[in-house]
Amino acid sequence: MWFNQAITPTAVEQVLANIPAGNTTLRLTGWDIDNKHWYQAIEAKGYPLISEQAGMSLPLQQSFTNNNLLQYSEVSTAAEAAVWSDVFKQAFNYHVNKNIILQTQGVLYFYLAYYQQQPVGTAVVNFTGDIAGIHSMGVIPNMRRKGFAEAIMQFVLNKSMAGNARYATLQASNMGKGLYLKMGFEEQFTIKSYKVR
Repeated sequence: MWFNQAITPTAVEQVLANIPAGNTTLRLTGWDIDNKHWYQAIEAKGYPLISEQAGMSLPLQQSFTNNNLLQYSEVSTAAEAAVWSDVFKQAFNYHVNKNIILQTQGVLYFYLAYYQQQPVGTAVVNFTGDIAGIHSMGVIPNMRRKGFAEAIMQFVLNKSMAGNARYATLQASNMGKGLYLKMGFEEQFTIKSYKVR
């Protein structure tokens, strides 16, 4: 559930009362831009926290050094979309259907990162005006802690600048937040998701 008004326990209960009982799992997601403490009332109701991310941004002022550690390709075929989907599932432990990747080409730009000709990571870039949204930047578990995440981020930031973006934004997990801070991103807000049914 995403709210377009202040999130309060009363508002959540009103929404839940109007959702058919067949829906067994619902998440409530919100951020602390306008209301820094909305989640305290939600937690007081006993709803468990599922995930927490940091909304971050970076002004794009100069190119990043490419260390040539990895090779990259933009997904353009059904076979590449299937590989991207598989690598993403390994990195994030959930699935994105290859057909969605193919249907959103030209709006979203899907990239595969390769190490010694083996796919090891994924990233997505989308442009909204002069802002590049960075998404799905991940590395498969057995290839982590080798500098690959930083290399992929440098690549997508350079791609973003080549696409005339002046800013990059992303939602960082706790695992990635340290890297993004090191690269100059600033934390803007916190996004929290709770299981409410």
